[in-house]
Amino acid sequence: MIATITTKGQITIPVSIRKAYGLHPNDRVDFIAEGDRIVLLPVKTLRDYRGSVTGSGNFLLR
Repeated sequence: MIATITTKGQITIPVSIRKAYGLHPNDRVDFIAEGDRIVLLPVKTLRDYRGSVTGSGNFLLR
């Protein structure tokens, strides 16, 4: 897929790519230069993992 860089240096990630990789507005991505190509990687934060781990509920506060 081909995208055009705007005069402000912005690109639009095609909808099929956003859907395939679960990218949403305000998500962060990282650009990595690898030789003659650029790799775009989603950046996951702790908020993305919220609710994915549950505790037993048995904890002691001292």
